[in-house]
Amino acid sequence: MTLSAPDAPLAPPLEGRAAETQSRILAAAADCFSRYGFARTRMEDVAAGAGVSRALVYEYFSSKKKLLAEVQRAALSDWFAAYEAVISDAASVRDALAAWLRFCLTDSDRHSLARAVFVSEGGEGTGAWTDWRVQLRDEWLARLSSLLERGIATGELRADVDAAAAALALRGLQVGVTQQVLADPATGVDRERQIVAAIDLMLAGLSSPATH
Repeated sequence: MTLSAPDAPLAPPLEGRAAETQSRILAAAADCFSRYGFARTRMEDVAAGAGVSRALVYEYFSSKKKLLAEVQRAALSDWFAAYEAVISDAASVRDALAAWLRFCLTDSDRHSLARAVFVSEGGEGTGAWTDWRVQLRDEWLARLSSLLERGIATGELRADVDAAAAALALRGLQVGVTQQVLADPATGVDRERQIVAAIDLMLAGLSSPATH
């Protein structure tokens, strides 16, 4: 799979106050879509959340489907940037994996769409939502596989690790932990302890004996 940046935004780039207004609308829309799903979200709800008029929302985004598509594109762009930022300072592949897993397990608090992806069924009623989830999954797996392959090549990870299968398993574990933290937080074990334990378990089976 060839990795590439997300497609160009549906709306042309804006500057100054217009860009700030557009950003507020997108943030409010992300929150509404994650809370209510696509079908039940009204443009009035988005407008109220952004502190603007319904007419202004339509001025920036001519339909709810176009608004959803732009929210998804913005989220993918944020994801690409976050990935690069999280792993750029890591001293080793293992450190990069730990940093990325921690980001994935904690970032759900900061991005409303994560709740929709991991917990809610919001978004049914438009194929674009499913397409976005598939694209995010595929990019996640491709980049994680590449990182695992690098760790195998440097000897940090076990030589017999199947990078593609391990990436899929790690993603499944990450999604499961995220679902538990978001949907069932009252477990008696705080979030940080769950995250530390999850990362230790995920990496223990991958690491070369020399790196333990």
